[in-house]
Amino acid sequence: MDLALASSAPILAKRLNLFERYLTLPEGPAAALPLWVCHAWTLDAFHISPLLVLHSPTKRCGKTTTLDLIQQVTPRSLLASNISPAGVFRVVDKYGATLLIDEADSFMRPESDMRNVHNAGHRRTSARIVRSSGDKHEPTVFSAWGPKAVASIGSLADTVEDRAIIVRLRRALPEETKRL
Repeated sequence: MDLALASSAPILAKRLNLFERYLTLPEGPAAALPLWVCHAWTLDAFHISPLLVLHSPTKRCGKTTTLDLIQQVTPRSLLASNISPAGVFRVVDKYGATLLIDEADSFMRPESDMRNVHNAGHRRTSARIVRSSGDKHEPTVFSAWGPKAVASIGSLADTVEDRAIIVRLRRALPEETKRL
């Protein structure tokens, strides 16, 4: 652990220890995770909210474990293994949720509305989704502004990744295996 991080920010150091205890990560991503968690807690201070993207080249690299840990330390977190674009902005708007999405490679295609919803949630000023709702089909404005993390095998759309903090995971070697 970086001693400067530990001495200047005890809360960050504790979060870093949490991730280091259960995950096998290179140094950079190990520091990015607690910083993103702090971002989730202090979202109101920001005008930009980067998506946290957990990439892996194959299965069993720790994506779900990472999301499980993030869920334990973020405000109003909701972990979902599948969600529709409407589900994203409705749950963020209604609950102010920190949304954690697993298995994105199975349903989040580059040409989908999901990409547009995530892109819209990047800037506070444009994090609005307009849909007609109710029996009279009245226009309703939903907020897409909230911290979101997405786990995927492989890459997501370029426009999504351009707005993201990307953590590249790898499968732990047998001697690196950690127990939860």
